Amino acid sequence: MSGPLIVDLALPSALESRIPELEVTLLNVANLIGADLRLRFVAEASELRLAHQGRECRLRPPDLTAWSTAGEMSSACWREVAFVEPAASSARCPGEDLGPDLLGLMYYLFRDLAEIHQEAATAQVRYDIHASPFRDICATNYLDRLLQQVRSDLGIQTPPPKGVLLTHDLDFLSVEPVSDPLGSARALARSVAGLRLRMAVHHGRQLTYALWRSILAPTSVFERFEFLDWAEAERQRGFRSVLFVFAPDRRRSFPQDASYDFGFRNRRAPISTLRSELRGLMRDGFWIGLHLSRSSDYEHAEMRRELRSLSDALGSPIRATRNHWLWMRYSDWYERLAELDVDYDFNAAAIGFTKGTAFPYFNRTGRTVTFPTTYMDDIVLKTKNLGLDEVGAIALLKGQLDAIDETGGCLALSFHPGEDGPPGTHRIPGTKLDLYGKVLDELSRRGLKAYLPDEAKREFLSHRIVRN
Repeated sequence: MSGPLIVDLALPSALESRIPELEVTLLNVANLIGADLRLRFVAEASELRLAHQGRECRLRPPDLTAWSTAGEMSSACWREVAFVEPAASSARCPGEDLGPDLLGLMYYLFRDLAEIHQEAATAQVRYDIHASPFRDICATNYLDRLLQQVRSDLGIQTPPPKGVLLTHDLDFLSVEPVSDPLGSARALARSVAGLRLRMAVHHGRQLTYALWRSILAPTSVFERFEFLDWAEAERQRGFRSVLFVFAPDRRRSFPQDASYDFGFRNRRAPISTLRSELRGLMRDGFWIGLHLSRSSDYEHAEMRRELRSLSDALGSPIRATRNHWLWMRYSDWYERLAELDVDYDFNAAAIGFTKGTAFPYFNRTGRTVTFPTTYMDDIVLKTKNLGLDEVGAIALLKGQLDAIDETGGCLALSFHPGEDGPPGTHRIPGTKLDLYGKVLDELSRRGLKAYLPDEAKREFLSHRIVRN
């Protein structure tokens, strides 16, 4: 193709004053349909019109007021694709002749309005997709399928790109990590001061164990760093991944946060430290991102300190983040990441397509790119979650890969390589590394590329908004 693919987008003139509010949504539309958008504003228009080379697609104009104050939702269907919209908006625009309120839906999804509404009702509680009106359709990339219909109407034949991002959370370096005695003592003191008895008991046991191990194993030596075996499995197939690690300098006030230091040594020939192994992976093309601790979730200063701590330890800027247990305040999360100059975020994580898309997208700040993580081993394998066996886990993955074969996209997959047999996981022959090898083989069989974040941004987020 000699030049960029351009789609003309005609909007009602009444929306012209709201373009700054819609800017990120329109940019995501351009990237998800794979074309630059040329905007026009039409007086008295009662519909949204997209046109390309003499072909046209007509949709409902966005009703941002209905979406911003969305209460009751209703299910709808457009050309066999199920989606959700505000009941009030549906009542004003009945019928399928103008299709869905696609811009309004994207505005709602990518401004995180569902999460913010839920946060306002239950502050400090983790977002629950099962409490969302989107719970019944989150298993499908319904937004990608809606946009596929738009591409078809416009006669856009260029196939959208597709691939995956491989990510790992280094919560533990081995099944029994060596705790830091000083960190455990501080955590115990905070628990006692806060009258949190159960936490105090936990940290008291952790401190006793840490002191015992510090006497018997003062050099903090492990048999192996298991994530190195996972990285080697990727190398053999020509893949690279993003590894999220906890910062050396963090408060460690929660037992769910990892307990390791960057000086921990791996019993190899020659003996190496965690710091040197991570730096070696970076030289080999792997990415290291920051796995924020729960201690930093609502404190900007703590986030900044952990980011700086990891950057100093590795001698390189840290550009990608994930949040432990995905506890986050949606109302200002992305503003904080923008202030910290974080380029990529992997916190939109669940089983299924919570935003209805497999594509990376610009979140509401227009600064940080979000990669939807649709497959996480903890949720897939543990019996308290889905509790799937190996056959079921692979089948779930294949279903998601089938979805991007149809519509394109870039799934982010998440694994915990430090836990070969986590508690509550059953019915998997061999180790999790064996299962992961089968995941990699499935990607190779399909010829899917494993992107790194910068590559994915270049491939999927290269389109623009052009004004007449």
